[in-house]
Amino acid sequence: EWGIADTAGSLHVHAWDGSLWSLAWECFCYAAVVLLGVAGVLRRRVVLALAVTFWTLTAVAALAGLPPDLGPIGLWMPCRGGLTFFLGATAWCYRDLIPLDGRLAALAVGSLAVSLLVTDSYRFLGAPGLAYLCLWSGFALARWRRTRLDNDLSYGLYIYGWPVQQALLLTGVWGVAGSWWRLTALSLAVVLPLA
Repeated sequence: EWGIADTAGSLHVHAWDGSLWSLAWECFCYAAVVLLGVAGVLRRRVVLALAVTFWTLTAVAALAGLPPDLGPIGLWMPCRGGLTFFLGATAWCYRDLIPLDGRLAALAVGSLAVSLLVTDSYRFLGAPGLAYLCLWSGFALARWRRTRLDNDLSYGLYIYGWPVQQALLLTGVWGVAGSWWRLTALSLAVVLPLA
């Protein structure tokens, strides 16, 4: 259980750090890479095939309207974790062939929009587009010296963001409960130094 004696009473009743749910799936993905490497089949085509497989499973689940908790470990979680991980791994494997272009970024935004219109899961059509946008925006921002960071803050933001937001929502400081922009601004002010 994520909660501490049901004290987390804001957005997620039983979760003080709901971001931690993904760590087990991340470990499974790293273990899969190790197993593929030990088996001697860690090749670009295999990584691409795994990304396509997880994308297909995610699309089928989204179109069929299957609930996230289907089955003993759920259907969505392995698909979601596997899809995002192997899309990133595929981008790494094919980095020499993937151009970073604003027109492709616009196409990626379009794929996300269409995906959200077709189903309530952006992953159906938009997951590859979102992966591309993450890479493209990172490189686009790196062109300007002021937007380059010496440290990667993303993991710290991911892990500490949730509990800080829960605490802010519980205290009600600065009216954050009624304003997404206040919650975002104050959360970033607190979380960035922690990250």
